[in-house]
This record gives sequence, structure tokens and C-alpha cells, in this order.
Amino acid sequence: MIDEGYIKFNIHWELQHLKADQVPSNELMAAREWLYEKQWIGFDPVHQVGFGNISERKGSHFVISGTQTGHIAPLTVGHYSFVNDYHLDTNELSCQGEVKASSESLTHAAVYECDEDILYVIHIHHDGMWNMGLKQLAKTPDNIAYGTPEMALAMQDMYRSGQFSKNTPLFMAGHQGGIILHGNDLEEMKESLLSLEATFDSFTKRNQ
Repeated sequence: MIDEGYIKFNIHWELQHLKADQVPSNELMAAREWLYEKQWIGFDPVHQVGFGNISERKGSHFVISGTQTGHIAPLTVGHYSFVNDYHLDTNELSCQGEVKASSESLTHAAVYECDEDILYVIHIHHDGMWNMGLKQLAKTPDNIAYGTPEMALAMQDMYRSGQFSKNTPLFMAGHQGGIILHGNDLEEMKESLLSLEATFDSFTKRNQ
């Protein structure tokens, strides 16, 4: 995960407290802490970078956990950033908050573009589930890195072709350990991840 956590797009950041209609819901914040407890969002001490993030649609915009917050628990409202504009074609993004938006924000933006019914996007890391998924499940091209317009467009192409549907994990082949999921119900999304974990545990036992 050496390349994880670093912003690759041109960011326009306005330092300010989030407004009432920009803050994450209690449900989103609780889901983030659950993901942290599962160690699917966290901090890599070897490379000194955070990994994983979570976001929530806010009308035509979205709020997302901030860059380099993986080591913090619990997060407060001040650890989230509100993305109010972005352009995939010019690789730039505008955000507001006490922290900058996550390095994966353009990918989240591209997913939200796919369908107004998408309310949440989760990006986790788990090397074991990732390696298993690459062999069996839908994955992005292995020459596409995280946080790039190419990754964002690949997500949209896979959504349109039916490879990336609600509550179905998608594996980022060019992003070590990276798994992304979208949906409109956080509890259903958590169940999907627990199901993936159970499949991995069974897979591991069979191959011991």
C-alpha cells in the first residue's frame, strides 16, 4: 500500500466548519467506526499512510472521510470533507471542511454519477479477500491506479455493463488490497462485506 493515501488530483480546498446540511449522518459515522474495528479502514504503520474511506450522498454532492484519517477513531464531524464540485476530465475536485477530501474522492464521485439511487460508497482494504476476489470476482484492469480519472471511468464502465451492482464488492486489481462497494442501505452493505469475509474464511480453510 505504498501508493495509498496520496491525493493525485488537483484539489481546491476551502478550510471551514461543515454546515448542517453537509455533515455525515450518525449512521455513516457509526458504519465508519465498525469498519475501523474490523480493520478494513485504518493505518499502515510500515508505510505510514491511512487506508480506506466512506462517503454519503448529499443531494448532488457528497461528504467523505478526510484524507489521512485512517488512524483516528472515533472520527468526529471535523474529520469529514464535503465535496461540492469535481471534474473527471480535468482531474480536479473542490471540497470544504476542516480536512481535505479523501484521495479516493474522484472514484466515489464517479460511482455516485452512475445512479441517483446510490447513497453510500465504501472503500476498504484487506489483502486476503482482495487476492481471493481477483481470482473469482469482478475486478478493474490491473494497469489502472487508485485515485485517477482512469479508475473513475473504469468503475462507470463496469457499472453500465452490470459487473458492479448494488452491494456487490468490486476489486481494484491495480490497487493493493482495495475493495469498493456501493448501495443505498448501510446495513445491507455491512452484510455484504460480512458475507465476503465468511467466503474468504471458508476459502482459507479449504486451502490450508
